[in-house]
Parts: sequence; C-alpha cells; structure tokens
Amino acid sequence: MPPPPVELSTTLSDLYSLDGGDANDIALCYTIPAPSRRALSLSCPLSQKYAYQSPRSTKVGPDTTARFVLGCMSQFYGFVAGPMDLHLFDIDATKMERAYQTFSWTAAERSHRQDARRTYERVQASQRPNLHSIETPGQAVELGKTKKLATASPIDFLNHDPQITVVPQEAHWKMLSKRTLAESGLPTPPTQIIESQLVALSNGAAVDPVNNPFYQRGLSDPYANVDYVPDKDSDKETTRMMAALVDRPLPFVVKLPHGYGGHAVFVDLLPGKSIAVSFFVTKAGRAVFVSASEEVHNEAGSWTGALMDYAAQDALSVQSNDIINTVAAYVYEKGFYGPMGVDVMTDDQGKIYVIDLNVRHTGSYSLGLMKKHFLENQKLPFGGLLAPIPIMGDRDAFERRFADEIESGRLVITAWCHSKVAGGLVTYNAAGMIAGAETREQFLEFMDRLNAITIKR
Repeated sequence: MPPPPVELSTTLSDLYSLDGGDANDIALCYTIPAPSRRALSLSCPLSQKYAYQSPRSTKVGPDTTARFVLGCMSQFYGFVAGPMDLHLFDIDATKMERAYQTFSWTAAERSHRQDARRTYERVQASQRPNLHSIETPGQAVELGKTKKLATASPIDFLNHDPQITVVPQEAHWKMLSKRTLAESGLPTPPTQIIESQLVALSNGAAVDPVNNPFYQRGLSDPYANVDYVPDKDSDKETTRMMAALVDRPLPFVVKLPHGYGGHAVFVDLLPGKSIAVSFFVTKAGRAVFVSASEEVHNEAGSWTGALMDYAAQDALSVQSNDIINTVAAYVYEKGFYGPMGVDVMTDDQGKIYVIDLNVRHTGSYSLGLMKKHFLENQKLPFGGLLAPIPIMGDRDAFERRFADEIESGRLVITAWCHSKVAGGLVTYNAAGMIAGAETREQFLEFMDRLNAITIKR
C-alpha cells in the first residue's frame, strides 16, 4: 500500500514570499562547505575561507563525505522547499558508474539524482521543489545572474560577486561565528574568547615556513590546491588554546575552533535543557515563528536530531516571541533574511539566553513544517528527526523492514543518498528521516530500533 503524501504546514516558498518577497526570484543552492583537504566533487570546489572544519573529517573518504554533505543533508534541507527552484550539487561518478557508462549505449541517471527524485516524490505534488542539478561551479555562478542564491552557508567560489547571493557572504560568515555571537550584544551567558594563532592563507598563496610555520602546501591536483594545518602543529595549537581550561571555573561548555570562526569560545553553562527555536526572517525583517524542539545528541555529544511536541508549539511561540524578534532585528540589520534557528536556555529568574545562533537553514527546521502531516493528518502529537544516519544495505530492503511505519505515514524518509563499494557488492547510505509518535517514549523506542541497524562509526 502506498504511503500517504506528505502535506507540509507551510514551505520555504511560502515564507520567502511574505512581506513583499517573491520565491520565484530565489534559487535554493544548498551544501555545507565540507571539512576536507580536497574538494568532494568537481561541481563544488573546496572552500578554504568559508570552510566548516571538523575533527571528524579525516575518518571517511571523500565519496562517503560527499554522500552525506552534498547528498543527504542538502536533500534534507530541500524537503520543505515547496514549489521553488532547488539546485543540488552533483556528486562525482564512482569508478563503478564510470565503468558502466563505458559499456552502455545510454546515459544512466546518476544514482544521487535518482535518490533525490525518489525522496521528493513523497511530498504532495503541489509542494514539491523544482529540482535541478549543478554540474559545474560556473553553472551556479550563471544561475546567480538571474536569481538570488539562497545558501545554507557561504561558499568560496561564489564570493567574487557579492550580488548573486541573498545574503552577502562575508556578512553571513561573520554572523555564523561563535565569536560574533559573544560580541553581539544579544543576551548570552558570560563568555570568554581564546584567539587562534593560525592564520588562513588564500588559495594559491606562497607559504613562508618562518612566518607561517603552521601551513604547508597541499597536493597539486584539481581537488587539492589547498593550504592546510599539519597534524603536529594543529595539536600544538590545540594544547595552547586548551590551557585556558585550567583556570576556568566550572561548569562551562567549549565551542572549539573547528566551528565557524576559528576561535575557542568558553560559555558558562546554565542549568536546564536548551530549546532549538526555528523561525523565518522575512524580506521586511519580520520574525515568523516556525517551531521549537528539543535537541537529540549521540553518546559523543554530536547533534543527531531533534524531538518536538506539536501540541506545545502555541505556548512555545508565545514564550519565544521576544527573543526571536530581538534576534531577527539583529541579523536583518546585518543583511540577513531567510530561515534560521537559535538555541536558547532560561535561567531560574525566567531570563532567556541565546547560547547558539544558527543564521542558516538548520537541521531541525523541517520538523516544524511537518506539523500538519503528523498532528493534523496522522493524529500524532510528537515528531522527531534523525539525520544524517549511516545505513548499510538496499533502500528497498529498509522500506520493507519498516513497511508498517512508512505505509501508515508515521515514518517519512526525507533524504537518502547511496553508493556502492567492493565492486558493487556492498551498498551504504546516508539517510535522513522524520517519524511521528503518540508519546515521547514511543519515538525514543523507534530511535533505538533504528540505531540498531546503523553503521557504527
């Protein structure tokens, strides 16, 4: 039995068209500047200036990272686009795909394109995105001459023309920095900033081993024309910066330099749980509440999803109203409008503090826009998302295993990108999904079932 189509409460197309905006003037162009020493695809060159660094980046190969970054998460963000243009960066063909093309009379559709099209077929026809593929960087630049590009994060190769993006890239980058939040004047917990001594070099710059001892030249191939920090010097710099921990009073949390901005930021820890609030800043600067959710983290403390009580959203909207209006005014003055999120905590006196400012489309954004599907159409008051999830095996086999949940509308696959290794004998996937539940405990039980079949990293 086919599952019911997903009916979204609203879409990005609707939100971009508020207050004098027009979604037809905008093209969503989603990716995350990958944490890597080489580009993940010829369609999206390596970002050095606007890279989002991560210590996990070296643990998997470039094709695997591409499936997660260019495939899964970009698909996931685009699931709630609505009827507007969505452009996803192509992933390079694998050796197996290239070999198949060599002996084939017809050009087969790339596997990641098939995955995206299949995923979006779950959305009711009137709310599906107009899906396009970006094959070369020049194609994205040309697109920006006719429509403004809305990106999840700044991308280096778009930086030569500040007029082609919805938000000026330099301003966007600064707003994503943890240091910028600490110095913003927004209500934040007491914060200490530790300056990094590593200075990024522009692409192609000569390296002075005396004045810039932390950098050396990357490999000269189409993907890896890059300067980077050798592991031994990175470890030395980390030791220096983390020495500040010794005299720092407990409790606190650390935003390490591999996040946006390149500085270690120590934030005093407040009691209680944080709430992730998603909202939209319209073209006129008005804040539109979307949802508020509880974050889900894995054993290592990394964000893996979110949990939402749909019945509580009206009350949370009222509670969040002042802070999202304050934040919207702040980011709008700096040139931003579009989807974004803010993590907040409330102290014992009822004061709300901003502990993280995500001036971009966030992972939990889609969850709020699924309220109509789950609460109104399926009568499920709780929703939760998990992404990205590494899964071994065939998508058809996964859908058979969870057939009851999928066919009833309780489980929606919102992203799926697969690849084959070992001569095509093994299939692995980067997936994202949202599930509805009658209780919080029921969703957590489903999480346990899902985690039992994921690839352990």
